[in-house]
Amino acid sequence: MKSLFPAVTLPLLLSACVVHVNASSPEPAVQEQQTLFVTSAGLKKLVLESQAGDVRIVGKANHTQIDVDARLYYQDKAQVQLSLQSQGDSAILKALTDNNCVGICTGESPRIDLVVTVPAALALQIEDGSGTISINGMAADIAIEDGSGAIALDGGASVEIEDGSGEMQISHLSGSLSITDGSGSIQVQQVAGAVRIEDGSGDITVRQVGGQVRVSDGSGSISVHQAGSFVLDDDGSGELDLTDIQGAVELNKD
Repeated sequence: MKSLFPAVTLPLLLSACVVHVNASSPEPAVQEQQTLFVTSAGLKKLVLESQAGDVRIVGKANHTQIDVDARLYYQDKAQVQLSLQSQGDSAILKALTDNNCVGICTGESPRIDLVVTVPAALALQIEDGSGTISINGMAADIAIEDGSGAIALDGGASVEIEDGSGEMQISHLSGSLSITDGSGSIQVQQVAGAVRIEDGSGDITVRQVGGQVRVSDGSGSISVHQAGSFVLDDDGSGELDLTDIQGAVELNKD
């Protein structure tokens, strides 16, 4: 996965709490909590790079800054890097982890779990390695490039997702939706515009779409209920269930 950003800069830390745990624990030896923020005045986008850990993003209509609550898990402090800065009209948030350690390595790999509160009108650009992604309350465009882990997204304008593996639940979009997925089930509901899905394997369920639903699928069932129109470009195996399609239906499978 290509990096989206320049070199890491120093974070703005409001507070930090460090807890050491037993080295024989399945968790990394150190758990540290950090809080960061940057004002959102003049910003149009949050660009986030997270290599390992869960990400939760909450959009609030009247919020005037970007708040980050982070929990860092590591054996050695050099394994984790956390920073937040403004760059032009974007806020750059990096949560970087390094699995290499010196000496005897015990416990789990390092990770950084994030809870980020942002203005709902801020666009999101996310590059994630592993861990779950949860996003709700957003009203702007969202782009996600994800390696593995479940994705739950409720709210947004137009959304683009490139995903390796993990289930998806996407709902309440005022724009269009484009998904390129390797494996994992996909559930889509209440999208005002068009929906395009290219999927390797996993069941696909799509409901209440105002525009066209276009699907290319390797394996797994496809269920589409209430859409403007439907096009099936390819389907390797699995049942097809279509109901309440307002316009044309094209089945181009062999």
